[in-house]
Amino acid sequence: CSFGGTQALAFDASVRTIRCLSPSNLLREPVKVQVSLNGGMSFSKSYAIFTYESDPIVTSIYPSRGGNLGGTSVLIDGNGFRNASSLKCRFGEMDPVQATFVSGYQLLCKSPPLLPSGASGLVNVEVTSNGVDYSSSFRRFEYRIPPSIESIWPRSGEAIRGGTKVHVRGSFFFDQTHLGCSFGDTLVRGTYINNSMLTCVSPSRPPGTSSFQVVGNVGTGDELY
Repeated sequence: CSFGGTQALAFDASVRTIRCLSPSNLLREPVKVQVSLNGGMSFSKSYAIFTYESDPIVTSIYPSRGGNLGGTSVLIDGNGFRNASSLKCRFGEMDPVQATFVSGYQLLCKSPPLLPSGASGLVNVEVTSNGVDYSSSFRRFEYRIPPSIESIWPRSGEAIRGGTKVHVRGSFFFDQTHLGCSFGDTLVRGTYINNSMLTCVSPSRPPGTSSFQVVGNVGTGDELY
């Protein structure tokens, strides 16, 4: 193969396909790609255009943790992002997920479920613009076992005024500023006490029974548990 005059040996070939590793190009400019079947003595008259781009870089991710069932909306800051269908994120060794382009410096990705099911731990988050070459920024995302509720007390309080402090007992609560509670369709931030207790102050709502759930990443993903 010839990339703008710089030759690269093919490492795989068939009747319809030739695979070559692109050589370096400090100018980062588009080049013509041509092929040779006689060891570089002559090259095809037809050609394709190959564009050199800056490698994508991830500088930060937010939030940096979420439930191991996946579905956390993660805002990724960095540079070298390109608005293309091949723009993807990879969480650890899981299959890559489609990214939503925000700008050349930001994109959004939803975390996939952590495998095997029930596991927890840290994984690297990397980005690709072309679907092949990934960043090597080593930004970490922590998968956690989702919180579960055992009981809440009290189970009733003022409706119109709200303001009842509700004590929530359960397991796998994690210390973060974005842990909260959902009273029906109303979200409120919670106060972390320890990994088995948190408190939330009930909001003003019409009289009646409401569903109750613990929420992770309030305002940045609203994960219901």
